Amino acid sequence: MVISRAFNKEIQSSLNSKYLSSEDFEVSTKKEQKGGLSVTITYLYNPQYEFYFKSGDQINIIRRPGEMAENESLVVTGKDGILSAIYKWLLNIEAETKAAPILREIMEHKVEVDLQISELENSIKDIGQDDFTREEISSLIEKLNKFQEEFESRLEEEIQDKQKLRNEINNIGNEIEFLKSQIQLLTKQNWVKSLLVKSINWRKRNPQAMNTLVNLTREMLPEGVREHIPDAVVDLIAPTSENH
Repeated sequence: MVISRAFNKEIQSSLNSKYLSSEDFEVSTKKEQKGGLSVTITYLYNPQYEFYFKSGDQINIIRRPGEMAENESLVVTGKDGILSAIYKWLLNIEAETKAAPILREIMEHKVEVDLQISELENSIKDIGQDDFTREEISSLIEKLNKFQEEFESRLEEEIQDKQKLRNEINNIGNEIEFLKSQIQLLTKQNWVKSLLVKSINWRKRNPQAMNTLVNLTREMLPEGVREHIPDAVVDLIAPTSENH
């Protein structure tokens, strides 16, 4: 049993989009044991991307990728429901394809940061779980304010796109405000860990600016903490002059 020529033509037409064409897919049909017909559409360059439906009063569809999950099941009615579901499936394929390099970069960065966090945890385990004193809190907030002011000044010199500049300054401002709040709640060990992880991310986003803020970045490490952290770890966020 095969689908009608007319419906096959409609399916083939539905497989054409801005980035994809019907030639990118294989359409196969199968007669089910309990009657009815199933159709499988496979993306030739990634067979995991598949669209399956089975005929009946209610048409059960499985599509990979889905909008939010790798596999997505739904029920539609009629030919129009199938064609609409195919259209959405093509959008999902396009979105997955565009997201792949970005996701890979994110995951590689996460692996890198996780390794650095593990090294940080080993380095700062001797700092202890004491809370900051009022004097230490006041000193750190002052240093964070000074760092933020200088950081924003450097970014204004380097980032020409005004919207990008506003977004980055807003992000850094929020992150620094959160660090200030954490001083009141976290132990010295955990706060230093939070500071270093944020600094690693700042350096990834704005390496040139962070290179000019070496001394200020190092100063944000609380007194009595710097000697516990190896130079190799500190250099991840504030490289020595020999490294840049």
